[in-house]
Amino acid sequence: MGPDGYASYFFKKAWNIVGVNFMGAIKKFFYSCSLLKQTNHTVIALVPKGTHATSLGDYRPIACCNGFYKVITEILSCRLRPILGTIVDQVQVAFVEGRSMTENIHLAQELLRQYNRKRVAPRRLLKIDLKKAFDSVDWSFLESVFHGLNFPSKFIHWVMECITTPSYSIALNGSLHGFFKGKKGLRREDPLSPFLFVISLEYFSRILKGATDNSKFNFHAKFGALKITYLAFADDLMIFSRGDQTSVVILMDCLSNFGKASGLRMNVDKSCLYTASINGQELDNIYGLTNMSMGLMPFCYLGISLAAQKLKISSYDVFINKISAYICAWYKASLSYAGRAKLVRAILQGVECFWLSIFLISATVTSRVICLCRKFLWGLKKPLVACRLEQHLPTEK
Repeated sequence: MGPDGYASYFFKKAWNIVGVNFMGAIKKFFYSCSLLKQTNHTVIALVPKGTHATSLGDYRPIACCNGFYKVITEILSCRLRPILGTIVDQVQVAFVEGRSMTENIHLAQELLRQYNRKRVAPRRLLKIDLKKAFDSVDWSFLESVFHGLNFPSKFIHWVMECITTPSYSIALNGSLHGFFKGKKGLRREDPLSPFLFVISLEYFSRILKGATDNSKFNFHAKFGALKITYLAFADDLMIFSRGDQTSVVILMDCLSNFGKASGLRMNVDKSCLYTASINGQELDNIYGLTNMSMGLMPFCYLGISLAAQKLKISSYDVFINKISAYICAWYKASLSYAGRAKLVRAILQGVECFWLSIFLISATVTSRVICLCRKFLWGLKKPLVACRLEQHLPTEK
């Protein structure tokens, strides 16, 4: 056997030993329901959001879990994923198989029609953002929810062992600082966290359903027959009802009770109130109950501009700015023509297809997008061949 043969033999031998030990350690966790402290240690990398980061809020924390821990939670999430759709309400579309965020966007569009008219039934919409959503989930609350949903006790022990035993160090400027234990919250980079967050929101859904069965609650005029009171995509909630004070009080009580139980509270600064056919003292009373600012239409919901009427050209600024932001970031990289063409097709036209799945884009906006793509594709050089991007872009005439 030559040198290459010996090297290959010893490499396979070492790989088999490592693989057996790795699999054995994972199996041991599922038998013993316990994790070593080193296994669940997480490094939090603070990435600045901009060029001038002066406070903690200017950094984006990224939890770097180790590979061994991620294999365990990926196994648990694979067991949880197929049954999630049978547990959570249909209006929750994030992280659930077979559901799409476009369903909620279409429902929100239908909801906003006639909001600009004066002679319609009083109605009210709350667009709510949850404060530090993943970081605020209470562990004991989550365990209670699992027991309430009749999950097997062994599965609950596996999940709680994973989320209640982490320790953290902070990575800043290339060095590690501190060593402390976690007290609450879920790590966004954990494969299991999205599913646990959806299950936490199901508690709010059932509170809301129980409260709205009260005869004093009045549903929104368009969704009374369906008895839909909210739409949810992760931490982005849209709650609606008829515009009377009693219904508003019931919904705010549900939010308050949910926040006390779970730790997930409303971020008042990022939440807005939208009303129609509510004026005078009644409107002032609703402001007092919600403590929210009055929102203006159109507004951005799940990356799409929504309005009570047909969108104007200026309403597509969110869409144009997103395309421009991608292109500005790519200009800093040295890309070949093939690389730029691939990015245009895969990313830029992907953003466009997402908007087109909701509504047709006007011809003026389409021409501006094509102009941006052409400039990025060819730079300042004269095009060598015709660019036919418009063939892929259906427009509204």
